[in-house]
Parts: sequence; C-alpha cells; structure tokens
Amino acid sequence: MTNGCETAVSDYKVAAKSRAQERSAVKDARDILGGVSESSEQRIYGTNNETDTDETSLLQIASDAHGSQVVKILKLLAKKQQSTELSQLVSRVDAVMRFGSKMGDAPFAEVNKMLSKLIAKLESEASSESKHKDWCDKNTEETEAKTEQLTNQIERKTAGIDKSKADAAELNEQIEDAKQMLAELLKRKQEMDDVRHDEHLAFVKTEADLKQGLNGIRMAVTVLHNYYATGEEDEASDDSFLQVESKMLPVRPSHVKAQAAGQDIITMLGIVEQDFGKNLAETQTSEQDAAAEYAKQQDIDNKDQIGFEEEIKFKTNNVATINKFVNEGVADRDWVQEELDAVVEFAKGVHESCDVKPETSEDRKIRRDNEIAGLNDALKALKGEAFLQRRKLRGAEHHIA
Repeated sequence: MTNGCETAVSDYKVAAKSRAQERSAVKDARDILGGVSESSEQRIYGTNNETDTDETSLLQIASDAHGSQVVKILKLLAKKQQSTELSQLVSRVDAVMRFGSKMGDAPFAEVNKMLSKLIAKLESEASSESKHKDWCDKNTEETEAKTEQLTNQIERKTAGIDKSKADAAELNEQIEDAKQMLAELLKRKQEMDDVRHDEHLAFVKTEADLKQGLNGIRMAVTVLHNYYATGEEDEASDDSFLQVESKMLPVRPSHVKAQAAGQDIITMLGIVEQDFGKNLAETQTSEQDAAAEYAKQQDIDNKDQIGFEEEIKFKTNNVATINKFVNEGVADRDWVQEELDAVVEFAKGVHESCDVKPETSEDRKIRRDNEIAGLNDALKALKGEAFLQRRKLRGAEHHIA
C-alpha cells in the first residue's frame, strides 16, 4: 500500500509539473497573440482598407506560412503523444489559420480565445486534480492508519487467543494426567480392599479354629486334672471298704489310676494349649497390624483421591473460563476483521481512484516532456509569426503614410 501511495504521489507531481508547464506555454502564446492589436489584425486580415490589398495579400501569405508551421508542429506533437485533445486543437487552429484570414476574420483573436479556453480548462483540471489529490492523501493516510490500527488489534487478539488456547491445551493435558492417576489410584484401592477383605475373612476363620481348639484343649486338661487330682482320696476309701468286705467276701483284683501317665498327658496338653494360645495371639496381632496399615494407606489414598478430584474440578473450571474468553476473543477479532475488511475494500477504491496504472511515472514524464517541447516549438512559431506581422504592419503603415 505504501509503494502504491509513493507512486501516486510521484505520478501526481510529474503530472502537475507537466500541466503547469503546459498552462505556462499556452499563457505565453496567448500573451504574444494579445500583443497584436485588433486594428492591426483588421489592417492585415480585414476588408475595410482596399488600398492595402497588395500588402495584405503578402501578410496573408506570410501568415498562412507561419500558420501552417504551427499546425504542422501541433500535428506532429498530437501524433507522437497520441493526444485526442491536441488533435482537436490542431484541427481548430488549422481551420482558424487557414480559413479565418481568407474570410476577413481575425484569426489571432480566435486563437487567443481558444488558448484562453484551454488555459481555463487546464486550470480547472489542475484544481480538480489538486482537490482529488488532497482527497487521496487524506483518505490514503486515514485508511493506512486505520488498517495499521485494526491489524495491530487483530494481531494482539490473535496472540491472546493463541496463548489462551495453549494454556487450555496444557490444562487439558494435566486434567488427563490427573484422571489417569485417579483411575490408577481407585484401581489400587479396590485391589487393596479386596485383599484386606480376603485377609480378614481368613483371619476370622483362623481365629475361630484356634479358639475352638484352645477351648477344647482347656476343657480336656480340666477334665483330666479334676480326675487325677481326686485319685488318692477315692483309692483310700475303696481300701477301707475292701478291708471290710474282705472279711465277708472273697478277695477280688483292685483298679489303680495311672497318675503318672495322666500327669504327662496333662503336661503335654498344657504345652499344646500354650502353642495354641501363642498362635492365636500372633494371628490377632497380625490382623491388627494389617488392619492398621490398611487404614493408614486408605487414609492416604482418600486424601490423594480428594486432591485429584479437586484438581480435575478446578482445572476443568479454568478450561471452561479460558474457552469462554477464547470464544469472546474470537468474536471480537471477527468483528475487528470485518471492520478491517471494510477499510481494505474502501482503500482499494481509493487506490483505484488515485493510482495511475496505465503508464509509469517515468513514461508519463517522457510523454509530458515531449508534449511540452512540442508546444514550446509551436509557441516559438507563433512568436515568430506575431513578430513578422508586427514588422509588416509597421512597414505597411509607413508605406501608406
């Protein structure tokens, strides 16, 4: 856009310079023609003075020659520059110079009018171009500033949106990691629950078996102990009774308790009882330790579970907030983009109106220089013609006098 503006400014300067030189040349021609008085024109081209026929004819021939030279120069210039306006000017000047003098009209006055009209037209075009350039400069500057402003807004909003999206993506990854760790934790907890449940069931059965066995041993020891502890008294009572009976009845063989063997059994059962009791105590202690360790680990896992769940909830809310911000940012950016599109579209119209594309500034400068040079040649021819006419006029007046 900047290059286009620089080209447009350069083109305008070249065109303005060319147009100013053209106006200057036309004004000079008009001023030169203005030096030829109306009376002089009448003397040269008019029909009022019949005595000056010969002189007038000579001046007409000279005027025709110079007029043809002017027309020739303008024709070459119009052809070279391919200018429709110059071609039309050639036709009008040629008609005035060739037919105006023959019909007794004042061709210089007519050409003066033509040049004055052309000058007015060029000045009007210059004024319009100046106003148009001001409009172009103003709108180009405003559209460039607005474009830069909106582009910067879009870039800032895009950067913010991209950063927010990156933050949301990172949070989503962290959420997925937390969910995965939570799932692993819940799986491990379930496995621990299953193991603890099986361990407890095994303990309950083992404890019941040990207690049942221990109670049976204790009952057996009690029975044996009671039996063998009362063995001597019962034996003494039986001997007395036997002594009395022996006097009355024939002697029979007596039963003696196996005290020693009974005591050995009781002792052995006592050892077994101790083993059962020790085993039961160890089993109960092991169960208590396992239950305590399970409870401790369960407390840690519960805290970790709560932590993971809170992290997931917190970061999920953050992602939702960020996504809302992103959506709002995208909507704002789209609105700014629409405004920028409108400005860019308007800027295209400005450039289409202000930028001259058919030819480059260099080509235009060359064309203008050639046109100015050709017009200057025409003006020189007109100056020569005016000078010749003034000199002939003075000679004619002296002859008449």
